[in-house]
Amino acid sequence: MTYLNRRLVVLCLSAACGGGGGGGDPDGGARADSGPDPSCDESELPVAWSTSLESPKNPISFDTDGSLLIAVSRMGGEPWYCAGLARLAGDGDEVWRHPYDPSPPPAENYAPCPSWWNGIALASNGAIVTIGDDVTGDPEGATDVVLRKHDGNGDQLWTYYNQNAPDGLEGSDRAADVAVDPDGFVVAAGTVASRAWVGRFAPNGDPDWIWSGSTSGEDAVDVEVAADGTAFVGIATGPEATPYRIARFDPAGTETTIAEMSRQATLNITPDGGLLFVAGATEPLLRKIDASGEVVWEQPLAIQIEDEHCHSDRGSPASIAIDPEGSIYLTLSGRYENTDDPEFPSTEEFTALARFSPEGELLSTHLLEVNDPGVLEIGPGGEIAMIVGERLVVAAPLDGGG
Repeated sequence: MTYLNRRLVVLCLSAACGGGGGGGDPDGGARADSGPDPSCDESELPVAWSTSLESPKNPISFDTDGSLLIAVSRMGGEPWYCAGLARLAGDGDEVWRHPYDPSPPPAENYAPCPSWWNGIALASNGAIVTIGDDVTGDPEGATDVVLRKHDGNGDQLWTYYNQNAPDGLEGSDRAADVAVDPDGFVVAAGTVASRAWVGRFAPNGDPDWIWSGSTSGEDAVDVEVAADGTAFVGIATGPEATPYRIARFDPAGTETTIAEMSRQATLNITPDGGLLFVAGATEPLLRKIDASGEVVWEQPLAIQIEDEHCHSDRGSPASIAIDPEGSIYLTLSGRYENTDDPEFPSTEEFTALARFSPEGELLSTHLLEVNDPGVLEIGPGGEIAMIVGERLVVAAPLDGGG
């Protein structure tokens, strides 16, 4: 499998070819410069190594030494999901892997399979935190949230089980995401008893506070934590007019809605404490807001593909990641009409990796010969990791990245 240009074209997120971005959400905000950019690139992505995975649903995270931690959702060839944790060295060699083992009490209600991890985060001291679901046998088939902290070797330090039985709505609990602040406090998000659920846990695993939404049918789907301990949680609300909101939680657990949007977004914390996500439905926008919800800048994500003709399309953003210096990486996938042969036009698919400065300026784009990349993570030195299908692909840093 190669990860090169599909053919000799130039891809830009700009108004090259005389068309391009514009429009956007009515709630506005300052736009980043979206004019023609000479940095549009047709170079290959410098892939260092790749390896097969047992499942495409694997949250990943780089450690500070460049190794990769994988929260495995299928381990050991079982015919169902079985959670596990693995570390790969920077060259792709496996360092260790551990299957999930339910413990301590009330672990007697649980079995190693079926279970799965939905999120992973690293603490500043090297500890690893995972969050997922375990199907309990009491009652049969119900799903509970499992939050576990591991040491750097993957061994369990503590486990929090959100026991399902007291909810009264068996099977309704779902884990979503987890983050760790610089002081080691863990913030977890999910859904319990059909309501959005957020919990903050001390470094030793003791619950600091637990918040449950007041409205049935809401789901906490994403969480990021700033350096001062403020947590930002994406909540899918359900109503057609505003199906998604961003809630801010201070370290004491006080909740405030800072943004409402017409589409669900994936949140990414920036080094300066802002939030980055894709907004807009008809024309996607890469948007940065501050901790109060004010828009800092926006970048239209209209695609320009230039060969002998000029083609325009709007790609669907797949994943966003931010490197330690604040540079932004974004994968997009879409289709455009290839009219090189006017008599027989064809529909072409494209997938691209775009890199932006912390201020939203487009730095480079790279066409990829892959479809629908999933998870995207950036390492401490600018290494790029993507999950494509059931393969983990790791590329060397781009020029100027990291």
